[in-house]
Formats: sequence, structure tokens, C-alpha cells
Amino acid sequence: MAGNWGKSITDQNTLELWWDRLMEKCDHLEEEEVKYFYHCTTLKGMDSIQKEEKLNGGYTGLPARAPLASNGDVKGVWVAMSPKELPSRSPYGTQRVVIKVRSLMAQLSTPRHIDEVESDDRYDAPSDDEDNGKKKGKGKKKDKKKTRKLVKKNQKDCYLQHRQPEKQKFETPFLFFECAHFYGSTQYVRLILIRQDEELVDWCRETLKEINIRDNPFLGFKWGRIFTYTVSNRKHDVIVETLVVGNIHLDSMTEPPNWDTVGTVSRAGFDPRLGVL
Repeated sequence: MAGNWGKSITDQNTLELWWDRLMEKCDHLEEEEVKYFYHCTTLKGMDSIQKEEKLNGGYTGLPARAPLASNGDVKGVWVAMSPKELPSRSPYGTQRVVIKVRSLMAQLSTPRHIDEVESDDRYDAPSDDEDNGKKKGKGKKKDKKKTRKLVKKNQKDCYLQHRQPEKQKFETPFLFFECAHFYGSTQYVRLILIRQDEELVDWCRETLKEINIRDNPFLGFKWGRIFTYTVSNRKHDVIVETLVVGNIHLDSMTEPPNWDTVGTVSRAGFDPRLGVL
């Protein structure tokens, strides 16, 4: 669902060039694990979030030439992450909600439907007809289809009975590179996390650069954990900003989020420059 908002000035070819340049910046950086996502807001914003028990997604119109500004249907929640300790200041408000990585990623992962089961991932239980045929010596073994097929009820029951809970499969969210910009010497990388069943996935594929969520230097989701190569105290810092498409439901987290208070810091009063330093 693309909406009638016009075409992004920053096209996919430009994003490809920017991504290659960002990869060069990560050549000598060390991988660190991310423990938390966080989102800062005002006191009034905190009261509303706690009352509704969710972070409501909104439209992003800046920078004006970035892909997100071209489609007002893409609404989401901006979250930041910190490889080490959480920062003590924020330009977005003094109230910070801190969410554990595994809690948010679990909410964004879509469980696989079990009405249909892969032929190579099914517990094969003989049907009543097949079982009777074997006893009488008259039954013929049916050819198994290699493609996906509906599983009979008794096969499905046996499949679920013998499948361990920890082996239930989840579809991890898709990851896209949306834009890069910088203020002064600080480089920002903007990513989008979106559930696989969201309607806006098609727009993301047509407009943005899809990234392998398990193999990238900014938000690598491996073994149920997230790793990043962005490190502070360098000549040029790289800061990752991630838009989670849709709302974030705090009341359904596997682990409840925490709130704390941070100091304020002034925010740049001009539009950032698009591109890579």
C-alpha cells in the first residue's frame, strides 16, 4: 500500500551507493551486543503511553527528500539502541522507556501458520486406510508430494504432539535501509524494522534497500540477540536510528519495559544533510 504521496527523491541506486560507503566505515570497528532499545518522550507523552500501554506510531516528514517523507502511510515508532550503557541525555524528552531487545524482536516476529506443514518437516503418521492396508498386505504406498500440502487432521495432531515448543518457528521481521544523513561530523543511519505480514512490505521493497537482518554491521539479529559495529569515541560517530513500523504494544512484552529519567540536550535546528560523510 503505497498511498498517494509522491515519489521519493532518494532512489534505490542512491541508497546502494550510500550503503557501500557505510560498509567502508565499518571495516575496522568491533562488534558489540545491543541489550536494549529505548524511546524518549515528554512527561505528557509518558502519561499517554502508560495509560494506553503502547507506543503509537507516527508519520516521519523529515528530511524532506528522504523516502519516508514521500509516503505518509508509513507510520512507526523511532527507537534507538546502545551497545554499552544507556546515554544520560536526549533531545527528544526527559522520560525514557527501555525495552529489552528480545522482547521487542519477539513481538515483531510472526509465528508460522501450522495449518500447512512442509513435507520434510512433518511427523508422518499413517492414516487409518494406510494402516489397514499394511495389515492386510494389500495397501499401496502413495507417492509423497514434494510441494507443500495440507496435512490430515490425525497427521497434524501427531505433528504438534511430537514437536517441542522451543522448535516452534517464527518469521523474523524484515530490515530495510531507508536513509543516511549527518549533522556536523556525526553520521546517522536510518533503518526500518517491519513485520513480514505488514501490507507496507511491498512499498519498502520497491523504494528502499532490503538488508539481510542476520548479516549487517548495524542491526544484526543472530541467535536471538542483536549486534552492531557502531562505536562511539571515534573520529566520526555512527548512530543508528530504527523505525519500528506500526505500534509497539508494551502490555504484551515478554518482559515489562522500564522507565527512567534523562537530562536534556539541544537539538540541531536545521535539516540534516543527506548522504554519507
